[in-house]
Amino acid sequence: MDFARVIDIVSTFLSDRGYPFAVIGGVAVAAAYGMVRTTLDVDLVTSREAQADLVDYLESRGYETIHRSTGYSNHVHDHRMMGRVDVVYVGGKTRSGKTL
Repeated sequence: MDFARVIDIVSTFLSDRGYPFAVIGGVAVAAAYGMVRTTLDVDLVTSREAQADLVDYLESRGYETIHRSTGYSNHVHDHRMMGRVDVVYVGGKTRSGKTL
């Protein structure tokens, strides 16, 4: 999986629409602490309001939505370099101000 490419694609989409987000999970740990990444997906957290737009966008990029609920969605692409994207959606007291 090309983690940098996938993060760039998704973060550009979210940023252009004003949705706050953060990279979480194994990729974030690897970046922050230099630890070896053992996961094969990109995990993100963003605002609940972003869900419909983001799911539509990922599907337009060839991702298949394999699960979707109020607080979570995960998506997989046929091309192995695009891999899997898991998203946690937060709102209310969980999301305050400009930070998540």
